[in-house]
This record gives sequence, C-alpha cells and structure tokens, in this order.
Amino acid sequence: MLDLQRNIAALHHLRRRRELPAALAGEQVELPVEVADDQVKVALSLKKDMVLNAGWVIECESEEVREFIESNLKSLGDEDAMLPGLDESLRDMLSAYDFGFSLSEILHRSPADSKSGKWELKVIRTRPPHSFLFHIDDFGNVVEVEQYAAKGSRKFKPEIFLHHAYQSDFGNPYGK
Repeated sequence: MLDLQRNIAALHHLRRRRELPAALAGEQVELPVEVADDQVKVALSLKKDMVLNAGWVIECESEEVREFIESNLKSLGDEDAMLPGLDESLRDMLSAYDFGFSLSEILHRSPADSKSGKWELKVIRTRPPHSFLFHIDDFGNVVEVEQYAAKGSRKFKPEIFLHHAYQSDFGNPYGK
C-alpha cells in the first residue's frame, strides 16, 4: 500500500511539473519528499521568518470582537503543550513554499468546552501534502479533496481546509 501512496503522490507532483507523460510511459521519476540543499532550506526559512516576523493585526469595527479574536489566536496551544501555537501553525502553512501548497484543518472548541462560552479555535493543523488529491470540476473549482492513507482513501469537502497554494498559476491547487 505504501508503494501505491508513493505512486499517487508522485503523480500529483508530476502533474504540477508537467512530467506526467514520462511517468505514464513507465519511466522512473523521483518525488522530492524533502528539500535536500542546505542553501535552499536556509532561503526558505528566511522567507518564512520574514512573513512571520512582520506581525499581524485584526481589523474589526467592534473592539469587543477584535479583542476576542486576538485573545483566541494568541492563546492557541496554551492549554496543551502538544498543540501548536499560532506562530507554529502559520509556519506550517508556509510549507507551501516547499511543497507548492498546504492544507490546514481548523478544529474548534465548543461553547460548552471553552472558557468564554463561545466557539473558539482549538488548533490549526497543517496536514502533510504528499497524500492529497484535488478533484476539480469542469470550471476549475476544487469540489473534493481526497487523502490517501494505508487504510484507503478519505474524501473531504474543500471548505473544511485552509488551502494555501504558492504561485498557483491559473488556479492550479497544487501550486509550484
């Protein structure tokens, strides 16, 4: 099953790189699972640092709503050391620079489980991009996201993800 996952991930990569005909012809093609060149890693890290260190501001007409959102974002990861904070989540989303795109799932805390008695963000989890396939309609819209795993595939509505595609020319969900 691992070979199937790797082949599917390779096909997604090849589709982005326009090398799909060579793979279909049976030629061996390698999927870059991780950036190997140290200089490239440093450049990507620097680029991510510049984005993250620029800071962020919530603009809202209601001061109360703005304060609630800021407080919720700043407290991500505070209750559980195993959960990523906002900066770590944002850095994970910026893995789109490395892989072309990132998909992050937002998990919420219900009013019954939150301190404020309101819906709150619990965590933003960025998923590894290697196992995802985007299903696109005739108009170029992503209509379904499919994830391949050892136990088969699962299909999701695209609305549950924050999708960040880096240099997505002509709406390509895989980015570059």
